[in-house]
This record gives sequence, C-alpha cells and structure tokens, in this order.
Amino acid sequence: KTADGFEIMLMFRKERPEPRRELLEQLTIFQPGHSKIMDARQVFWKEREEKQRQRRELANAWKQITDDDDAMLLAWAKHCQPWDDYAPSEFVRYAEWLRRADPDHRHLAALSWN
Repeated sequence: KTADGFEIMLMFRKERPEPRRELLEQLTIFQPGHSKIMDARQVFWKEREEKQRQRRELANAWKQITDDDDAMLLAWAKHCQPWDDYAPSEFVRYAEWLRRADPDHRHLAALSWN
C-alpha cells in the first residue's frame, strides 16, 4: 500500500530456460480500499450462490417424493409459480382442485396446460 492508500500489485513470471530470473509481467494500481471492496464482493457472491443453491434444493424437493402422488403435487405447487399474474396460493389451490378432480377434468386440465 502507498502512503495515500492506493494498492500496487506486481505480477512476475519466471523466465525459461535457465537462468531462472523473474520478469515483471504486470503492474496494477488499485484504488484505496480495493482489498476490502474485493473481499466484500466475494462474500456477496458466496452468499448469493448459497441462497440460489438453497432455492434450487427447495424447488426440487418434490422430486424426492416418490411414494405419494398427492404430496408430490402439493410440494411442487408450493414452490412453483408458472403464472406471473397469480399469487402462489392460487397455484396451490389449482393443484388441490386437480387432486380432487375426476379423470375427465384432469385430462382437460392436462390438455389446457400443455
């Protein structure tokens, strides 16, 4: 660091073949506080990645339910929102209706969905 807070980074490369001298390859001057900014960015990106991983895990949890079709449907409906103009609860109500519907209504719903 310089007296006024700027940070200087030097990158060297080893010369080949012998003798192995280090040659200055890059010189970079960073703004004051650059290290803190970069550390904060790394923390931000790690936290964001973890949140995305948790969302994916939650969104895919329904795939682990293999023995109960109704539970699978409701778990899927709680974490999906295929219609942007409806609240998630509307989709859950649709899934609950679908569970109670007779086969003819289910077929009509499948045709409409696809």
